[in-house]
Amino acid sequence: MTPVKTDSSNMVYVGPTPDIGDLHCERLRSGVVRSVWWLTPEERAMVAEGANLSLTIWGEPIPSVSLDVTNEQGVGEDAPDIRERLHELVSEGAP
Repeated sequence: MTPVKTDSSNMVYVGPTPDIGDLHCERLRSGVVRSVWWLTPEERAMVAEGANLSLTIWGEPIPSVSLDVTNEQGVGEDAPDIRERLHELVSEGAP
């Protein structure tokens, strides 16, 4: 699965290294953040054949989470300089 940027994405968790990608999300309200993921054709076939989804949570205590199905699609790539701009914002202490 791959996280995607959607029309409703309004924030980004910047990956700490280039091999750990950025996670585009939608902040629904304070403390509630949502991301959308694209499944490969192979993963879609597995789910259609009865495979389950797995949710791994890193850290405790376990926060409230939900796992849903959506038809929301990705909207394309970021601006080429997004990584530099986001790191600048983070280092400036912007929210």
